Amino acid sequence: DGACLLLDGVHTATPEALALLVRGKATGITLDGLTTLTVAQATPFADFNGELTLDGLTHLDADVALALGHGVWSGPKRLFLDGLTSLDGPTADALSKYNTVMLHLDGLQELTPEAARGLASWDGPIGRILSLNGLKQLSPGAAEGLAQLRVDSVDSLSLEGLETLAPKAAAALVGDKEHGWSTMRLPVHRFDTATLDVLTTWDTRELEELICTGSTPSAEKLVVLGRWSGDGELVLSAETLDLETAMALGSFGGRTLELRELGTASDDVVTALTGFQG
Repeated sequence: DGACLLLDGVHTATPEALALLVRGKATGITLDGLTTLTVAQATPFADFNGELTLDGLTHLDADVALALGHGVWSGPKRLFLDGLTSLDGPTADALSKYNTVMLHLDGLQELTPEAARGLASWDGPIGRILSLNGLKQLSPGAAEGLAQLRVDSVDSLSLEGLETLAPKAAAALVGDKEHGWSTMRLPVHRFDTATLDVLTTWDTRELEELICTGSTPSAEKLVVLGRWSGDGELVLSAETLDLETAMALGSFGGRTLELRELGTASDDVVTALTGFQG
């Protein structure tokens, strides 16, 4: 896919030097040593179409964020800003303005409704991926804001770090026929059954794939999750399955059940899984 420049030891750089990097042949540039970024330094990256990592930044102003892409369908195709611990509404709105297909903000410790709405105004290319894996909680207001993404294609939202998700926040994540995420990565094993019951109400015309990250949910929780029906795809990363869990999965009412890491299974487990009709 091309060469990557790892320049984490660089702590200062002139706009002219950064412009030279952008004009080179590298498809990836990592500058985690930069802890601040000015508008002048950010501007050359608007012409960079590769993967840009700036995880050393702990704060980003809206004017700097906008300069990264000029706000006119340009800028890095994949942008990593995992050092940011907070994000205001104007900066989130600026980040949504340019042609990025992947935006990683895994360092965020909280997400305001204003910032969520800004990120959801993202009008990027097909296959957008938004990663917010550092969030431990998601308020109903922030969840409602994230749900405003306009449905255009396969778009993925990753919230793997959530320690809990209240039913009200889960309900707020639900989009409508024109808004919402088609794929979600959620640690559903951490959610209570009331929240899982809300997840099963998601219309698969919007949410097409639910990827359960982390540990395999209990059989009790999978029975509840199994009520999600229609054209949905449920993905689990389970290396082993006991009989009770397999029986719960066999009753899943969606279109596709994927067990990505399953190694061996007993005859009883296999028999239980044959109950899945899709």
